[in-house]
Amino acid sequence: MAAPVLLAAMGLGAVGNAEAAVILQFQMGQAQPQIEDAANTGDGGNLTGNTGYSTFLVTSTEAYPTQPVLRVNPNGADANAASAYTNSRFFSFTLTVGSNVQDLDLTSLTFNAARGGNGTPRGFGVRVDTPTTSDELVRDSTTIDTVRTTFQNYVTSLDGIASLQNLTAGQVVTFEIATYVPSANVSIEFDDITVNGNVTLVPEPGSAFMLVGAAGLLLRRARRSKSSAV
Repeated sequence: MAAPVLLAAMGLGAVGNAEAAVILQFQMGQAQPQIEDAANTGDGGNLTGNTGYSTFLVTSTEAYPTQPVLRVNPNGADANAASAYTNSRFFSFTLTVGSNVQDLDLTSLTFNAARGGNGTPRGFGVRVDTPTTSDELVRDSTTIDTVRTTFQNYVTSLDGIASLQNLTAGQVVTFEIATYVPSANVSIEFDDITVNGNVTLVPEPGSAFMLVGAAGLLLRRARRSKSSAV
């Protein structure tokens, strides 16, 4: 039992342990994420609207408490997310796992959303492309209940999605968020699009040397104790 106590005393107990982190966050005002770390969590690609939008604006100044926001205006009507995907009415961004990451388990995708007006149905769906899957649906059609300027927060759990666990440095995940509306050019607005996960970093070389040294010290102590007992 001496080894764990010594390692903890040396501050090495956290080496190789997963820690919860915000991997990416888009706060709008620009297409790039404001929160990202290309080494220790992940590198985010730009928010990109597909061809099915008449407006895709990350600098919209609608009268929300937080500005700017993302406003999307699909160029046609859809009844659900499946139809919106078929008609290219979705937007996307990529996550490239950080260069210092040993293991990344994605836990959730969260964002605020609201309808631009009263017409329904308006909603969204989420699918992902991963290193092992394509067009994998992680959230089916979900109705957006609130109207500008009241956002509602939506949480999509990812920790049960096998293809989004045990990701390693350099692997890429693409998120595709479909939007469906009752008629062309009405809007849905978003803010604070966030990817969360548990990150395990590759141990620094210095930490590895300290671990080896600690193990050697323990072995020498154990041998001396055995010799003294004899």
